[in-house]
This record gives sequence, structure tokens and C-alpha cells, in this order.
Amino acid sequence: FGGIRAQQGNFGTSSANDTVYRVFITPNNTAGIDEFSSINNAQVYPNPSGQSCTLLLSLKVDASVTISLSDITGKEIRQIINEHMLQGSQKVIINTSDLSSGIYICKIQHNKEVRIAKIVVGH
Repeated sequence: FGGIRAQQGNFGTSSANDTVYRVFITPNNTAGIDEFSSINNAQVYPNPSGQSCTLLLSLKVDASVTISLSDITGKEIRQIINEHMLQGSQKVIINTSDLSSGIYICKIQHNKEVRIAKIVVGH
């Protein structure tokens, strides 16, 4: 929680702040911070799940969101949601009762932005 914000790269002044950042590494091995993400804090609980689990996410803007579930090979099993969601905290219940025990990938997509959450199903 929190971070350092610099005015200009490594040469400007910096100060502490309470913004939460997502740090990522791009294919050319450079690191960066995504302050402009519209999908934040995607979490699944309980995980491992039995009959169902809950996906919590936060949207910075109103958005058309697609949420799908894939098996570990990447084959899409089902689309959970494809709808317009309002800005703020969102809660989506995912039924896992008909899935075999194993690992699944929950893909959350808005435009070209994608978030991934791993779901472990154990009955």
C-alpha cells in the first residue's frame, strides 16, 4: 500500500503517497506502474472453492465487462458475464459446482485491458 511518486524519472523530486500501484514487466524487460488501469483489485474467495466462489473487483469507470472461465489449457468453458457495469465495487458469484476439481482461469476484460484470477476447485 502506498508508493513513491517522482516528478521526473530519476532526476526530479519525489514524495510518498497513498496511491496503490500495479507494477508490471513488459516483454522488453522494462518495469512500469499502471496508474491508469480501469479494473482494480480483482480477487476470488473462497479459493479453493467448492460449490461457488465470489469475484470482487473495482472499476474506476462505467464499463462494458466480459468475464469468462477457462480450463488450464486456455479453452474457454463458459462466459460468466458480458454486460455494462457501473463504476465502483462489483461482486460476481461464479458457480463451480459442475466443474471437476482442478485449476481454472477467470479472465476479466474491458476493451483491451485484461485481468486474470486463478480459481482452484476442490470438491
